[in-house]
Amino acid sequence: KVSLIEQKDNRTENSKTFYTSNGTYATIATTDPIWYEDDGKYKDIDNTIIKKDANTLTNTDNGYSVELPKVYDSGDNIVISKDNVSVSLGIIGNGVSSKAKVNNYKSEKADETSLQNQLYNELEISKTESAVLYKNVYSNTDIEYQILPNSIKENIIINKAPTDKLSYTYSLKTNGATAILNDDNSVSVISNGKEVFVIPAAYMYDAKDNFSDNIDISLDKNIKYSNGEIVT
Repeated sequence: KVSLIEQKDNRTENSKTFYTSNGTYATIATTDPIWYEDDGKYKDIDNTIIKKDANTLTNTDNGYSVELPKVYDSGDNIVISKDNVSVSLGIIGNGVSSKAKVNNYKSEKADETSLQNQLYNELEISKTESAVLYKNVYSNTDIEYQILPNSIKENIIINKAPTDKLSYTYSLKTNGATAILNDDNSVSVISNGKEVFVIPAAYMYDAKDNFSDNIDISLDKNIKYSNGEIVT
């Protein structure tokens, strides 16, 4: 086992570099970011879900923040904030209260018998991702939010095959920014001429991993719900 001294000036969004006690430099890189940039400095991403107040959960430290309700009721919102712009997204009409189940991922430490394993342990990758699950938000339907290094992914988990066409309606509050439905069914949130957030086009898999993106998306700015636009 060698001693490692991180060379912080050599950080990139997805790598760490160390000076080792055997007189060499070693770098380890990942496909996803492990840092976020703040005032020109790279800081650790920590998406560990913690309590913000009596009713709200949040991630610990990242270039964006997310707020999630401890108990999800119809009309509650997931709030995502970055660069002084915030977006709120919440399901309408589920009529069921669902308590959050938090999953702060933990990875086992590698056996430090090799330099590669030592470098891996220094990454602390498990802190960059977490998840919050709300069970039975609709009948036979769970909703999961994965908190990722530079994005949030919503999974609508349908636990029983539907007998009819399904539709989910959300209130989207852009708090002064503008939401635009794009030709590819993604939704862009524009502030001061810049795309700050994007909701990618939806897709789905079944239990046999069959893929489909045959999903209709609509954005209705004429229907107001608690000062929000309607996404279906």
